Amino acid sequence: MSKMETIAFPGVMIAIVNWNRYQDTLTCLESLRKLDYPNFFIVVCDNGSKDGSVEQLRLWAETENVSFQSVSDKDAALLSAEIPQCCALTCIAGSSNHGFAGANNWALKYALRMNFVQYVWLLNNDTVVDPGALREMVQVVTQNADIGLCGSTVLQMDRPNTVQCLGGGRYSFWTGRTRHVGDGREWNSLASKENLRAQVETQINFVYGASMLVSCDFLQDVGMMSEDYFLYFEELDWAERARGRYKMSYAPGSLVWHKEGASTLLADRKKSEAADYYMIRNRVLFTSRYFPFGLVTVFAGLLVSLGKRIFRGQFGRIPLLLHAIADGMKVAHK
Repeated sequence: MSKMETIAFPGVMIAIVNWNRYQDTLTCLESLRKLDYPNFFIVVCDNGSKDGSVEQLRLWAETENVSFQSVSDKDAALLSAEIPQCCALTCIAGSSNHGFAGANNWALKYALRMNFVQYVWLLNNDTVVDPGALREMVQVVTQNADIGLCGSTVLQMDRPNTVQCLGGGRYSFWTGRTRHVGDGREWNSLASKENLRAQVETQINFVYGASMLVSCDFLQDVGMMSEDYFLYFEELDWAERARGRYKMSYAPGSLVWHKEGASTLLADRKKSEAADYYMIRNRVLFTSRYFPFGLVTVFAGLLVSLGKRIFRGQFGRIPLLLHAIADGMKVAHK
């Protein structure tokens, strides 16, 4: 790549977390091969998969003639910082499940050792991307050095014209809940709207982690993702730590289709209970850490949730809810 092309197309690392779902990851990789962006490479962070994911990634790379290397999470610091081939694939294989932030941090630390990497695209493995998705985000973030995080237009996989999220969402410190901007809207009715980007940017206070471009300047200043959460709320924590230092942006033309829920880093049979636990735990943890004045109303909302579980006869979930609340407070004050 020439010097002029490097300036026009900053180096991007695409980081994908995989856990026992190599089929989804391979589908995502196939779509990334069609990107119209000439200066990226891919790092898949495997969270101790037991389904042969790492070997499947190697076989796919071999079949597609993609440069491939694999190391353990303990040896990730030994990875070469030299410029890899465009589309090259690296797998960092963990021995166990380190959660969303823990696995992504392997890639983020690697990116900071590579001088030619200016941005990292955190992308869920259960996604398919439009060929222009990365180019559209890079065009937005390079317009303003103050932009640290940028989101995509995330659409539902099973209803391709239905919005799951426009860039990010809003967190309410009174309830501890979040909502995605544009959720359920029809994309065709929004795509032609003037000033859509500006309108969305006034509404979001965090960028949706399913597709999030982060600058290496942001990583240097704000730091890695917090591993206190394991699942959910990591992107909110990042945004809150960056408040007043970096702006959050949105690239409407960056289209990503997401399965939502398929990439949850927990066993299927326990997914519902585990998701319930981490969502409650991290509502309490995040609120306690950053908005303690909102704990009274957050707890009031959780009491309502407790009442609903009793009404539905979900008595087994009651200890889970109480345990989640206690754990959230404990981690917040450790």
